[in-house]
Formats: sequence, structure tokens, C-alpha cells
Amino acid sequence: MRKILLASHRNMAEGMRDTLEFLTGMHNLYAISAYMDETSLQQQIEEFTDMLKPEDTLLILTDMQGGSVNQMFCPLMSERVHLICGINLPLALSLALIPQEQQIDAALIEALLEESRQQIRYMNTFTLTDDSEDEV
Repeated sequence: MRKILLASHRNMAEGMRDTLEFLTGMHNLYAISAYMDETSLQQQIEEFTDMLKPEDTLLILTDMQGGSVNQMFCPLMSERVHLICGINLPLALSLALIPQEQQIDAALIEALLEESRQQIRYMNTFTLTDDSEDEV
């Protein structure tokens, strides 16, 4: 089964998980909010990975590349464990909505990353067209 783990400094991951669950109704979403108490990030990671099965695929989404949270997950990267940093809601939503039976590979992840980059806009200089599919 595919699982998505959001991990961040403080509460960002939990908020993102809550929003994704609200938008998708999915329950294969998990969050690690680092540095909230005395529990070490390493301990939180071990507790989470202990519940994984060998056949599980894991998408780990972290807040920023140079941060300690992302660095702590680097040793887990493998063919079945994909680590993506710099998360935003469009990317997380696209990843969450990949059908369970669809194989995840680097090409798919790179395509979704590029698509999510297109959602980052400075709205003061962006003009919407009349055929926009955005919510009203």
C-alpha cells in the first residue's frame, strides 16, 4: 500500500495532512511535526517506519531541502521510498490522488513537481482568463 508522510518543523505537516484529508477523504496520510516536544525526530521516524510493511511504498514530503527534517529522512531513500522537499498543497494533492495501482517512478514525480511549480504565482501581476477553472 502507498502511504504519504508529511514532515516539517513544527505544525506545518499536521496542517497539510489535515487539509489533504479534508480535500481527498483519504486516510493513508501521516504527519510528523518535529521539535514540538522532547521526542526526538529520530524517535518519531523510527516509530513511523516500524509500522511500515516491506511491500509499502512511501512518499515523504518535507518542508525544505537544507533543513534537519529533510536530512534525517535521506537515509531512507530507496526504490520504494521517495523523498520530496519543498512541499506545497498542489504537489501534495497531486501525489495523494495518484491511483494506488499506478506505479510511482522518478519521471512521474518530476512531472508532478513541474506541474506544482506552475501553481506558484505572484497574483498582483497575474491575469486570469475568462475560461479559468479556478473556484469562484
